[in-house]
Amino acid sequence: MRSHRAGSRPRVYATLGTIFNKTSGDLFERLLDGLGALDADVVVTIGRGLDPADLGAQPPHVRVVPFVPQSEVLPGVDVVVSHGGSGSLVAALAHGLPSVLLPLGADQPHNAVRAAELGLASSLDAADATPEAIAEQVETVLRDDAMRARCGAVADAVRALPDVTAAVAALEDAVG
Repeated sequence: MRSHRAGSRPRVYATLGTIFNKTSGDLFERLLDGLGALDADVVVTIGRGLDPADLGAQPPHVRVVPFVPQSEVLPGVDVVVSHGGSGSLVAALAHGLPSVLLPLGADQPHNAVRAAELGLASSLDAADATPEAIAEQVETVLRDDAMRARCGAVADAVRALPDVTAAVAALEDAVG
């Protein structure tokens, strides 16, 4: 497995967002079983209002918490596993991170298909993804230097965009 930090274990961040996280059936359990089998440090956010204890004991390398700001966790991880919601996917790409997507509904299936077509993520059917398939996809994405490079190019393009001040000035100029 490849890691951004030489000589260290890969780090994985997983989230099912803030809406579908409460209606995801047994996906958290399958996700935790798959991620728990990896030789990686894992942080899983389950959402406010859900209790990590309800998901049972986890291996020492897996930390389950209700919430962590993505701005704090993403700079230190190597791959994101998510539902493919716009916020999670855009945040991962803005940090140059590839994703494994498990879409649950709304815009997520479309986001997952398009991200996979562009080589920025891989996608699994959330309804029947096994723990083994989840672990295999994460390992595959961690080794995929071409995918990581494409995600890095997206992050570079995002950083090159004008900041909010310039955008506001352009809008003010446009409307007079």
